[in-house]
Amino acid sequence: MPKVPRLVDSKGKEIPADLLTRGNLWADRISRANRHYGNWSRKYKTETLESYYYGHQWGALEDDDYQAYTHNEFFVAIDIKQPNLLFKRPSFSIKPLPSRQDFNPERSFQRAQLREDTVNTLFAGNKSFSKETELGILDAFFRFGMVEVGYSANWVDNPEANKPITADHFDPEAEEGEVIREPEKIPVDEQLYVKRIPAKTFRVGGTDNPHLNRCSWVGYYAWEKVSDLLANPKLKIKEQSLGNSNAVTDDNYDDYFQEEELYGNELRLNGMCKIWHIWDLIDKRKIIVVDGTTEIIFEARFKRLPLIPLMFRPRLESFYPLPLTYNWLSAQDEINENRESARAHRRAFQRKFIANKSAFTNEELQKLRLGVDGTIAFTEMTDITRAIVPMPNADLGASHVQSINLSMADFDNIAGISAEQRGNTGAQSNRTTATQAKLADARSGIRETRDQAIIAEWLCAIGREVLLQAKEKLSSDFWIRVNLDTNDDLGLIEAQNLEESWQLINSDEFGDDDFDVRIDINTLSPLGNNNAKNSLVEFLALLDQYKVMSLDPTLVRELAYRVGYENEKVIAKLQKLTTLAALGLEKQLEAQLGEQPGGNQNNIAQRDAANATPNDIGQIQQQVNNQSVQ
Repeated sequence: MPKVPRLVDSKGKEIPADLLTRGNLWADRISRANRHYGNWSRKYKTETLESYYYGHQWGALEDDDYQAYTHNEFFVAIDIKQPNLLFKRPSFSIKPLPSRQDFNPERSFQRAQLREDTVNTLFAGNKSFSKETELGILDAFFRFGMVEVGYSANWVDNPEANKPITADHFDPEAEEGEVIREPEKIPVDEQLYVKRIPAKTFRVGGTDNPHLNRCSWVGYYAWEKVSDLLANPKLKIKEQSLGNSNAVTDDNYDDYFQEEELYGNELRLNGMCKIWHIWDLIDKRKIIVVDGTTEIIFEARFKRLPLIPLMFRPRLESFYPLPLTYNWLSAQDEINENRESARAHRRAFQRKFIANKSAFTNEELQKLRLGVDGTIAFTEMTDITRAIVPMPNADLGASHVQSINLSMADFDNIAGISAEQRGNTGAQSNRTTATQAKLADARSGIRETRDQAIIAEWLCAIGREVLLQAKEKLSSDFWIRVNLDTNDDLGLIEAQNLEESWQLINSDEFGDDDFDVRIDINTLSPLGNNNAKNSLVEFLALLDQYKVMSLDPTLVRELAYRVGYENEKVIAKLQKLTTLAALGLEKQLEAQLGEQPGGNQNNIAQRDAANATPNDIGQIQQQVNNQSVQ
């Protein structure tokens, strides 16, 4: 009789037979993923980091009767950084990608413009988008950000159910001879949503990898109303299984998970149930599991993972990142301890005096001790400075003040906060030169720009997933705000006047072309807009100063690159104007030469010979100097 192979886990331990059912396997996987997340959360103190942001920074030393001094630099630093990362709704731009042999540039650009108008309209009309992304960015300071892009609709009975579909709705993918009929249910009130997933509810399981799509499975839990679950016809659910769900299925949790269990019990008493939404990235299946049970209530195939992660500082071997604020803890604790010691010293101080026995009689000394304001006491000594003097208090010393300054400097260095961002330009100028201050601010700006680029990539991924789901799932026509070109000058110059209007479209008009989603990071914050304005002003000023560069499109692009100006539409327009100006100048010269006697032959030949002869170094230098003087 052949031997039955034993199934073992990653540590070589045999898996019990009762865990070989799919429901039990997922319950075991969730338990292991919870422990993996708990180990990471404790190691990098994610709950502590969030508590520090809220101002709870003394831990077990906090007391209702005494509030220790807290100088919350966590809140200040995040409050400075967050507006520069995402201050307002972004504006997306879509560019087509030639990924197919039958790529049609003209049609693809039209479809790309349609996609661009669609994604900007969807985000402009979605009031919760800004709030969800803002919370996701805030979560990324302590853990990581996560959003889910999804589709929702109300499904109603189709009055034309099971009737044959007319030839106008012919399906080319249908088999020959097959009769296509109307579905029994049709969607109404369709919408695409972007929902933030709290990082503390998100798990990765099996193979852990910095790339989310390379993990074995991912998922999150959510508390949902039992009545809503029972009313959903897509869920295969038993009412008794909802009552058996537990907030926590493992006994080896710390205080955080114990608090979560108490919170879950309270929610359960209010008709809520804990549900796990899981994406199996190996089998490409979406699964919904009731926590604490072995029941799978939903299962379906999926094409892409609709979860978009955001993390500022990844780790090399794990999806769970290094929290951005983890290294702020020591500097914050040092600031609080310095301030609390100074506060305790000030509160402990009591005014005491030293009096000369021969300076006062007992009666006069009592007047000083117990007398009201304005009391006069007579002394036996003429030198009042020897009669009574205040007893000096123990001084904290200059080292204490220096320690406070060093702690603040350490925190700013770690957090990447410059003096200008704090509004301390005057204090900064007293300690450093203007050049040093400018360099320090530039380095801080580089770190900030890096984080802005990470946010921009995250938003682009969200926008791309929204467009893909709109193409795949939206069946009804919908309105979008579009830009119509009303002054197309033979294709040489883009229209300068754009009319905004609304257009009713269908997602089939997007086509199947691949596309790239982009966001200009300068549009994410007022500071970025100011930097873009400065780059534009410098770019135009240099073009006006060095007019020789405005005669060649290549030089125009090189100048824009050197000053950091990146608006491709404006650069392309200037290049077109440069080409037109060069053509006009050439025709003007030809006309001037043609008016002179014999100019049609001799002068043109001389001009061609001169053009064929390159200028020497001296001539080029003289031309540049002349332009500079002008």
